[in-house]
Amino acid sequence: MTSRDCRALCSICASAWAVCALLLSACAPKPIPPLDAAADRINADATADLTPDVAADAVPDVGGDAPAACRVTADCGVGRYCDAPRGRCVECLLQDHCAADGRVCSQGRCVASVPCTSSRTCPDQVCDPAGMRCVDCVGDVDCGAGLVCRSNLCTTAAVCSSSRECSAAGLVCDAAAGRCVECVADGDCAMGRRCNASRVCEEGATCTPGTAFCVSQSRTRVCDARGVAREADCAAGESCSGGVCRAPTCTPGAASCANATTRQVCAPDGRSSTMVSCAAGEVCDAGACRAEAPTCPTGQTRCGTTCVSLQTDAMNCGACGRGCVAGQACVAGACAAMPDDLPPLNQARWGFGTVVQPDGRIFVIGGYGTTARTSAIGTFEVYDPATGRWTTRPTPFSLGNVSAVGLADGRIYVANGAQTGFIGQGYLYDVGMDRWTTSRARVNDGGIGVARAQDGMVYVFGGGDNPARIRRYNPTDDSITTQVQTITPVRDPLPVLVPDGRLLLMGGDMSNNIPTYAPASGTAGSLRAGFASPRAAGAAVRADDGRIYYAGGFLLTLASTTMSFPDLYALDLTSNTMTALAPMPEPRTYFALVVRPGGRLTAIGGYSSTTMSVLASTRTYTIATNTWR
Repeated sequence: MTSRDCRALCSICASAWAVCALLLSACAPKPIPPLDAAADRINADATADLTPDVAADAVPDVGGDAPAACRVTADCGVGRYCDAPRGRCVECLLQDHCAADGRVCSQGRCVASVPCTSSRTCPDQVCDPAGMRCVDCVGDVDCGAGLVCRSNLCTTAAVCSSSRECSAAGLVCDAAAGRCVECVADGDCAMGRRCNASRVCEEGATCTPGTAFCVSQSRTRVCDARGVAREADCAAGESCSGGVCRAPTCTPGAASCANATTRQVCAPDGRSSTMVSCAAGEVCDAGACRAEAPTCPTGQTRCGTTCVSLQTDAMNCGACGRGCVAGQACVAGACAAMPDDLPPLNQARWGFGTVVQPDGRIFVIGGYGTTARTSAIGTFEVYDPATGRWTTRPTPFSLGNVSAVGLADGRIYVANGAQTGFIGQGYLYDVGMDRWTTSRARVNDGGIGVARAQDGMVYVFGGGDNPARIRRYNPTDDSITTQVQTITPVRDPLPVLVPDGRLLLMGGDMSNNIPTYAPASGTAGSLRAGFASPRAAGAAVRADDGRIYYAGGFLLTLASTTMSFPDLYALDLTSNTMTALAPMPEPRTYFALVVRPGGRLTAIGGYSSTTMSVLASTRTYTIATNTWR
């Protein structure tokens, strides 16, 4: 081959400089005369467009053989990469290409990492003070003209802003880096290959286009249309199901009742549930298995584990589980428009006894008519939800500080009351017969709290000079006995029955705790969920939402009612935590708090320290909105 032939061939191959260089070497026997002006211009343009990523002549032959020509990495063998601007295959282009076996990339080859403390020990290289090893460069100043230092390798500076400037070499432009690369996206690679973080096409995980599966509970693998699998993490709160990230349909671990004896528990992925049967003798209540409630009192029906009146319970109106819609109340077993708020009492009074019958009627018995304790009242009032009115009836006694409770057979038991002092006389009222009789059981002291337990017995707490005493009244034989057990001393406590059979004494404890008593086992205890300060003579009731509400009362450290509260608290029995709610419009003591249809509570009568007066008014609280009116 003559020199003229070589020049002509070199002009034609100007865009593949590396190939031309090899051909020129083959023509070495004779000096190459200067190319004509047109050829010089073509060669100059080609050299500018294809500036190598590493310094000129810096890539030696690998293994002693001339490097293979290439346009893309696919043209090179296994473990080789295409130095596209120079058109030849090399062992490495990035440090990552050598990191697997602990070597480093230097001038296109993976070489052993040479430790150093100074560049004096790195021939033709510099010492990287951070990695304490010899590298091609640490900064741009270590590279030749037109080159920059990237990842300890000298490479070309930004040479493109559009892929048009790279297409002649079969490359695309990485606009962010400003240089020609093999790929910036999977679509730049051949079928079955994908673009890695080094902007080099590599073999992808082959898969069936359109398929997807879950790598883990929070990661998916999806096969794109090119047959390349891509993994991705699910968004926060999502989980992988069937190869797709999905939002949860339930809260993991949350439980509800699938039926009367089966719990439905949300799985950890939040998308399915497990059915768990309750043990024998248990029923599902609010997502938990609980011991089946005992026989309910006359006039009430067991729904789940709770005894309710199907005549007045808005959640079980006429039948268990038959709830009334918002704005309705259960009246005589049928849902009807919710009645107006309770009208005021016919007579202002405080220190009265209160009993709510299963049919919804409210009995307010005795009390004081003025601030003087000599003004005991000889009447009781009955609110009938059917008429929406209070009716006043006479009593055979005139008593204040009345302690009254409804019995399982529908009668009302008045444990005692006071005139100028406590008389120690009890009374029984037969609601159906409208007849009062005296009781043989005598409670001769005041400051007591009374409540009926699940066994139908009435328990009397505290009183007089023995505030730790517990007495039990038996309605069957009209007798009362003192129990061996004692409780934390209390004054004017308000016992409330809870589903597990315990009686919780709300208020009256100087230590600001809540004493408890379990009649079935005869054990006393205490809850630590107290009020902001010790108090007594308020009002307490267990509402339809399962929480116990306590309102009003006076500061227990004082002997009078001069410092009373409008506060309202709710005790959550699940967490044993007390929450302060919207206060009443005025402070009240020695009053009543009753559960009303539609998720409401009503405060009745009492004494207000704000106006220093006895009240006949009522105030209604709506649980859902936390508001009084």
